[in-house]
Amino acid sequence: MVAENYNLTEKLPLVPISTIEDSLKQLSLYIMKLFSKSKLSFNMTPIEAKGLKSLKEKRDHLHFSVSDKGGDFVVMEKPQHQQVTEQHLTSTGVYKFIPPTRKRNGELCPIANPTDTSYNRQINGVVDQLETGANSLWTTICNRRNLGSDMVEFFKSHNTRLPTMYVLLKTQKFQVSDIRKKQTSWRNVKSDL
Repeated sequence: MVAENYNLTEKLPLVPISTIEDSLKQLSLYIMKLFSKSKLSFNMTPIEAKGLKSLKEKRDHLHFSVSDKGGDFVVMEKPQHQQVTEQHLTSTGVYKFIPPTRKRNGELCPIANPTDTSYNRQINGVVDQLETGANSLWTTICNRRNLGSDMVEFFKSHNTRLPTMYVLLKTQKFQVSDIRKKQTSWRNVKSDL
């Protein structure tokens, strides 16, 4: 339809808000009624359901993710995933391990056996120092230029965290012998487990 067919200057009749609210409540109840009647279908065989339940029980020892391309669901044992990740880190030549250090008498000294907690605390401490320094510098720049508090707050950094590296497996590049499994067929599964 063309806009010329409508008289846009004609005022629509006012409808009381209570009438609109009543209509919206009725619509809401109707939608809730439709959803309450619908049931999810369960299309898994008993063996598949047992397998899924088994995976859920072993989740502390397994790593779940999706593949790089195609979005295939990937389940690996955690040591195997750690091995793949370490192989990625050492084979690309892009990454460099920086050992954790501590300042003593103004010099950086390596920490012999840091725990994950101390290592994370150290990293977060450095990130917090960088964030505080950057925010202080930005505030100084804005004050010298008379940019105002809105501009200062708009570009200030808050709750900065370092990015986390994760590895997505390239399942399309695996040979069946590489992943030591039989060729299986895949299908979408709906579950209410």
